Amino acid sequence: MTIGDRRIIGPHRRRSREQAIVTDKAALKERSIAPPPRVRSKRMPRAERRAQLLSTARDIIRGAGIGALTMQALAEQSGASKPVVYEHFENSESVAIALLDAYFDASSSFAVSRLGKAETIYEYLDIVVDCLFEFNAREAPLVRRITNGFSSTSEVNAFYLSQMKRAHAVYMDLLLQQGLAEDVARLAAYALMEMVGAVVAEFDGYNEPVNSATLKRMVNGALHSLIPNRGTRPLVPHAILDPASKTRRG
Repeated sequence: MTIGDRRIIGPHRRRSREQAIVTDKAALKERSIAPPPRVRSKRMPRAERRAQLLSTARDIIRGAGIGALTMQALAEQSGASKPVVYEHFENSESVAIALLDAYFDASSSFAVSRLGKAETIYEYLDIVVDCLFEFNAREAPLVRRITNGFSSTSEVNAFYLSQMKRAHAVYMDLLLQQGLAEDVARLAAYALMEMVGAVVAEFDGYNEPVNSATLKRMVNGALHSLIPNRGTRPLVPHAILDPASKTRRG
């Protein structure tokens, strides 16, 4: 609508323009205070995440015992989400088994390079005792905090006992090479394995030189009573095994 040379804007059109101005101002204000776009954190490499989760699990067990190890606690204390934790482990039992496996692997690797120097069963077991005391002094053992073979779930207990069976096979193999009868070697191997393992676990970190020397004398005394030739028979190459006995060296 025009009057003369002037254009007259109707009320409804004036309101539309005013509303548009208000809307534009509101949009500008929103843009000025809007938070910056969210930047997604870089995903941790799979191997690194698994190592981090196992390290956190060790801390949980050391601090509060195996009963405190749950998938929820592992997620919270590692800073990972529960779905991420489940990508690596099926349940808390699989975490405990992974810790046991890592422990036995580490202790075996620690000893295996030294065991190749043994020429008699006495030297072999002396090295085993030294390595176990030294390793446990460096690495706080978690094994007995997780299970003694009977104190945890059936799956965790079964894995632990499978490791003990491998260790027993090593001791028995060594004794058979000294000329012992199979039934005697089987029982003696179990006694030696339990004696060494129990003493190291019980007295770890306390007066180590004396404990190590005492345990060696006890082991040597037991061997003297069993082996007619006083253990002078050389060990054949395939007998040089690591204590956790996952692999043979020959």
